[in-house]
Amino acid sequence: MRNYFKIYLLFCFAIVLAACSTDSETATGIVTDELVPVEFSTSTVTRASSSYVTGTDFGYRSHIGVFAYYTGSAAWSSSAIPNFMYNQMVERQANGSWLYAPLKYWPNQQNDKVTFWGYYPHGGTGITVGGSNATAGLPVFSFEVQPYSKDQVDFMFSNIVTNEMHVTSERTTATNYRVALTFRHALSKIVLKVVDDNDQDAFSKPKPLAFTATLSGWYDQGDCRSTTSNTVNWSSRVRGGTEFSTEGAENDAQRCLLMIPGSLRGTGEDAGNGTLDATLQFRYILNGVPFFSDVCHLNATGTSTPEDDSDDLDEWEAGKTYTYTYHVDQRGNYLSIAVNPWYQVGMVFDN
Repeated sequence: MRNYFKIYLLFCFAIVLAACSTDSETATGIVTDELVPVEFSTSTVTRASSSYVTGTDFGYRSHIGVFAYYTGSAAWSSSAIPNFMYNQMVERQANGSWLYAPLKYWPNQQNDKVTFWGYYPHGGTGITVGGSNATAGLPVFSFEVQPYSKDQVDFMFSNIVTNEMHVTSERTTATNYRVALTFRHALSKIVLKVVDDNDQDAFSKPKPLAFTATLSGWYDQGDCRSTTSNTVNWSSRVRGGTEFSTEGAENDAQRCLLMIPGSLRGTGEDAGNGTLDATLQFRYILNGVPFFSDVCHLNATGTSTPEDDSDDLDEWEAGKTYTYTYHVDQRGNYLSIAVNPWYQVGMVFDN
C-alpha cells in the first residue's frame, strides 16, 4: 500500500481597501493582483541528503523547486512554457513556513489559469535542470548517482496540477485554497542487510551484523522527466563503472542505495549496452573477524542462489524498495530478496 505525503502551497490574501488600483503588469504581460501573493506551508516526511527525517515535515532549510505555467484563459498543454515560475527555489524555515523571492502574485484576470509542478530537492547533488523558462512542457533532468549512500538524494517529482485560478468569492474555505501536489520517488531504494542465521534471539530473529556493501555494474547517469500522467520516464541511462558503497554510513537510513531504475536482465533500453552483470558484495564482521561475502549476481545467475522468487525479479522500478539480505548460515550462505512499496512522500501546496 502506498502512502503519500502532501505539501501545501498556501495562496492567501489580505483584504485591503484602497482608492487606487493595485494591479500590475509583469515583464511577461501577466496582469497580477499584488494583494494576492503566493505563499507556502507544508506538512511532509521525506529523506534528506544525509538521513531520513522521522517527523512529519521537511527539515529546516530543505529546498523544493517549483515550475508554474501561466496560460491566460487557455487550458494547460504540453506546449506551455514555465513563464510564471521557472525552477523557483522555495526554502523551509525553522518555524515551518516556506519562503522564496521574488514574491509572485496571482493573475487578476477572470478565468486566467496557472499550472504547477515541482521536484525535490532543489539544488540537490547530481541534479541538473535542462531547458529554460522558454522551454515548453515539463523539464528534463540529468541525474548522476553519487557513489556513497550517505551522499545520495531522494529525487522526487510531483504530479501536475493544472489550470488553477485566482482566489474568488466562490473559494472561501481553507480546503478550497489548497492545490495538492503529491510527490513520487523517481529512484529505486535498495535496502541492504547482513544477518547471522546461527545466532537468533527468542523470537527466532537473526542477529544483524555490521557490514559495508558495494554495488557494481549499475547505471550511474541518466535523463528523466515527469509525464503528464504523473509517471517517471528514464532515458539515456549509462553504466559508467561507478562502484556504489555504504562505506561511511552512520545509521540504517544511510545503509541503503538510491539508484536509477532499470532492467536487471539487460533487456529493453539496455539490450545494446553490453552484458548486464550487476553485483553485490558485502564485507561483514562476525565474532570480531572481517569476512567477504560471495559476489552476488543480481540477475540470479551467479554464485549465490537468491530466494523469495528472485528469478522473477526482472527490474528495479521507481518508487519501490528492494531489500537484499545476506544470510550467514552454517548450512551455506545465501542472499534473499524482498520487494515492497517505498514509504511515499506527498506534498500539498495551499492556495
